[in-house]
Amino acid sequence: MERHALIPRGDHNSPIFMLGDSVPPFVTPSLTANLAVRIVLGVVANLVCLVPLRLLYRNGEFAAVVFIVVVEIKNIFTIVMAALWHTDDMESWWPGYGLCDIEPFIYNGCAGIYVTCLLAIMRNLAHQVGIMRANPLTVREKRRRNLFQALIIFPLPIVQLAFTWPLAAQRYAIGPLMGCSWVPYSAWPYLVFFVIAQLVISIVAAIYAVITFFRFRQVSKVTASALTSNRAAFLRSQRAKRRLYLMVMSILVPFLPITITLCFLNIQALGTLKPFDFNEIHHSTTAALPWDAITFVPSRVIDFGSFNNGYISIITSIPIFIFFGMTKDAMNSYRVVLLYFGLGKIWPKLHDEYDPDRSARQTAASAGYLNQVTGKTKTSETSASRYRLTPHVTSKSVSSGESTAGSHALSRLLTPQLATSLGGGPEGDASITRPPSSWSNRLPRNPFPFRNRTGSMHPTSSLPSQPPVLPPIDTKASVFSLHNQNDDEISVQPVSPRLQRSSPPVRNFSLPAIPQGQPHPSEALDLPNAFSTLESSNRSARFADATSSETGDHHQRS
Repeated sequence: MERHALIPRGDHNSPIFMLGDSVPPFVTPSLTANLAVRIVLGVVANLVCLVPLRLLYRNGEFAAVVFIVVVEIKNIFTIVMAALWHTDDMESWWPGYGLCDIEPFIYNGCAGIYVTCLLAIMRNLAHQVGIMRANPLTVREKRRRNLFQALIIFPLPIVQLAFTWPLAAQRYAIGPLMGCSWVPYSAWPYLVFFVIAQLVISIVAAIYAVITFFRFRQVSKVTASALTSNRAAFLRSQRAKRRLYLMVMSILVPFLPITITLCFLNIQALGTLKPFDFNEIHHSTTAALPWDAITFVPSRVIDFGSFNNGYISIITSIPIFIFFGMTKDAMNSYRVVLLYFGLGKIWPKLHDEYDPDRSARQTAASAGYLNQVTGKTKTSETSASRYRLTPHVTSKSVSSGESTAGSHALSRLLTPQLATSLGGGPEGDASITRPPSSWSNRLPRNPFPFRNRTGSMHPTSSLPSQPPVLPPIDTKASVFSLHNQNDDEISVQPVSPRLQRSSPPVRNFSLPAIPQGQPHPSEALDLPNAFSTLESSNRSARFADATSSETGDHHQRS
């Protein structure tokens, strides 16, 4: 700034100076469009970043949360500054007391954290891709990781904050749309900690981005064969690869070139380096302006980079949305917000939950269902070809006049001894003949003689028409009748007191002792002429021969 170009606003004792005359036009179309774009894009950028900020905070991503908070703060200051100073009418500008005094500290701190957070994020990402662990981090590991990230993020911004006041060449400057600006002094601390340090950190972050990309490519080559069998996992891997590729490219293409360009522009604007002297900076007697002077700068003398510096934080919201805001949880959160404002009436698809793997999962489920149905069809055909007579064999009775075909299938279901006893040959080719009258002695031996309910088959129709009735035995005896035509169960019928002849016997919980060589009672059972003695855990019954007269009398009483 030249002394003759500075014009005091008001009287000569005012600390406010204007760089040139305040002449119309104060509002131009380019200035108005720039104002509208800054405010609209700044508000949208902050709203878009809220959902990723919430999700990353819940997941414990410290570096990413700090980075998004810094971007939000920078966007807020961009909106406020553009709204406060939106014309070139320097005569009506607010001097910015208080706000512009603290703005340089916030701006320098956020600028340093912006760069160091990118370094911490890319280093953490490269470390995670290198390990590729399946289980999540423990609480102790997360605390250690967050501590290490804090050691990367905050040292440089703290140093920059410490030098903000000593390196301030004057109080501050104000320009249209850009608002307050910090005016640094041309000394070595500014060159080292504000220019070169940010360039070095940006280069290291770019190196970590390249390492991350190559490590992910190696992991993708190893897991490619395993992911081809699962379409959903393959699609998730492709989305992660695309997101990681965009993140790396956003670091290498826009961020690193912009940082290098700003570094050279700052070095050129720095001019000749001067020794760092606090008294010379704040209490100089040879300076063109006093240290507490406030300078108003019109838009016509501001260079393009300084005038549009606020768009850097707004553009940063785009990769934040792409990398952290296009996940499944984030998209569903956006969907819920849009439904809350009633946009579901305009876009009905907002009512459907966002699931990028739905189509792949439905395709896999359809393929699995077809395979399952095909397997069941083949199994059913095989079962039908092997056991065609299963429904006839397992029925309670088989009519004597019904011809039973497929004895070969019957021999597969029954035991060879039983199939032979029912009339089939040893190979099961002969037709089944009518069983003899004493058919029960050819049934398989009952391994549980103490059970009074059996589910044995009765493939005959030569049983007597009247069910056999057992005579009462004790005072609490009951008549047991075995029906073979309609059911297999034993029904209990009450007996009149007159037939109760003796006191109830003592309960016997022991199984009957069968002498060696004597047939089992179940084998000697030949209804209705032969009876045997059965003892169980809950009752003891004795079966004896009854005369036809007593049997008839018992039927009449019942």
